[in-house]
Amino acid sequence: ESSQATTATTKTTRRCIREKRGENRSFFADVWYYNRQRCKHIYFVMIGWFRRLTPEQRRIWSIGAGVVVAGTLFKTVYFNFSRGLLVKNMDRTHMDATKHWEEARKFAEWSEKDRHSRVPPLTDEQREQLEAYLDLVAEKRFGEKRR
Repeated sequence: ESSQATTATTKTTRRCIREKRGENRSFFADVWYYNRQRCKHIYFVMIGWFRRLTPEQRRIWSIGAGVVVAGTLFKTVYFNFSRGLLVKNMDRTHMDATKHWEEARKFAEWSEKDRHSRVPPLTDEQREQLEAYLDLVAEKRFGEKRR
């Protein structure tokens, strides 16, 4: 029912507008004219409201609006400034971390080569003993055999 009532009201409004102008235009022309009139009405109501205020009230409203605008501007500028500082700091930290990671990787490669060059290779008997030891440790820690 409400959609039918809205449709009927819209049709009545359009018909009244046409009769008032003495014209018969399309639906879109009617909507444009109606919205233009409605916006003018809203604009004058808002301006009229501000005009009816006393000078002291206008000054207070102007100060309040100024505070809101200034606060918004300050917040925007501060956000962009602090974001820039954070991004610079993160970039610097990332570059340092990358450099240290590369140094650690190179040291690990070097130490592995050095360790292998100093230790003689395992014999077959030593390899079997190492495998048995690893099986024993795995069974003790995890409750199952490695192989």
